Amino acid sequence: MITQLTHFFKIRINIALAVLFFFFIGVFNNTNAQVSVTATLGTVGPTSYSTLSQAFSAINSGTHKGAINITITGTVNEITVTSLLNGVTAPASYSSISIKPSGDASILMATPVANRAIIELQGADNVTIDGR
Repeated sequence: MITQLTHFFKIRINIALAVLFFFFIGVFNNTNAQVSVTATLGTVGPTSYSTLSQAFSAINSGTHKGAINITITGTVNEITVTSLLNGVTAPASYSSISIKPSGDASILMATPVANRAIIELQGADNVTIDGR
């Protein structure tokens, strides 16, 4: 009888630990994914990134292509200047980019760089920044 109870409680504890593990994984993934990218070509997504800089790097490297929508879903803390290159120089290939917030989302710069913007468009065309 004691062996059966011990086995029963071990199973319950393992289930509880598994539930807690998946809960924490979900919570931490949601808090880190502040930028959502969808595209019509390449990796269409939605794909989540922690920063706009990571999203721009993926676009610049050709991961997302075509008409691209970027939604800022939470407060983003950029640690460096974020640059978007033109969409016709390989491997980047996009026809348009729309950047907009969702809810109370914002972009912050941890340490502002003198005479530089948080977002720099280097030859990029057809980019819409909708601050709402």
